[in-house]
Amino acid sequence: MTLMNFESTDSDKAYLYHQLGHINNQQGNYSAAVSFHGKAIQLRENNLSRNNPLMALTYNKLGEVLESMGESSQALYCYERA
Repeated sequence: MTLMNFESTDSDKAYLYHQLGHINNQQGNYSAAVSFHGKAIQLRENNLSRNNPLMALTYNKLGEVLESMGESSQALYCYERA
């Protein structure tokens, strides 16, 4: 899926990836959710400070997905980063 066909900022792209991750998690598409949240985190890490609330939000959502997948240690890592 390409989100780059329109003029947007990295912040816009990160928001869209975060939302796609959330939607896929709700639908049980956990691997897609992990991928989308990972893309959101990558964009946000490149553009936001470590203490930005959006970083915490995305790490928390990624932790929820990983916990649903039974990946407890990876989920804990995300929760700690949040």
